[in-house]
Amino acid sequence: MAAKVSFEPATKTIQVTEVPSGTPPTVTLNVKVDLYSDAKEDWRADSTLQKMRFPILPLGGNPVPIGVLGDSYILTDGWHIAPYEADHEFIIEGNLFPEIGYELVADTVGAYRVTVTRQVSTLVEVRTSDAGDADLALIRRILDNRLHTDPATGIMTLYGDDGVTPLRQWNIWEDIAAAQAYRSQGTERRDAPVDLT
Repeated sequence: MAAKVSFEPATKTIQVTEVPSGTPPTVTLNVKVDLYSDAKEDWRADSTLQKMRFPILPLGGNPVPIGVLGDSYILTDGWHIAPYEADHEFIIEGNLFPEIGYELVADTVGAYRVTVTRQVSTLVEVRTSDAGDADLALIRRILDNRLHTDPATGIMTLYGDDGVTPLRQWNIWEDIAAAQAYRSQGTERRDAPVDLT
């Protein structure tokens, strides 16, 4: 049974049952824990709910080249949240959205003032790993190397840790047409690096 909400299939209502507490009084629901996970448990245990389509569609959590897509959820089939019947701040932590044409949070039945605050997260979260640490070490090593620009030739050279071995070179030009070699301090145009290996 969900700890902070109840699911009412006849009205497609997720009723907040958590009593507001604190000063000022608040109720906080974590979308992943208090709604999605608890709803799955209730659906498994309640034969009435099992006859209905599950109302929360999870999105995200997939790995991508730069990290992991953040979790997001869509409240489907006209389901909505009914806040607790009291004056309070209602905080929804997490990416929860209604389907187009529906409201996420209904008004209270009584004449209560409920302020709804939504705390959404980024859609892409970068999680560090051993591979990420190795990439950061490589970047730090490159940054620690020495860069030298020859004003006579317009060639910028990145030297290795020894300060002698050239790792990469770039041609730097003063003009957009790349006809005038860089010869003074000022705006630089960098062409693609020249691989020395």
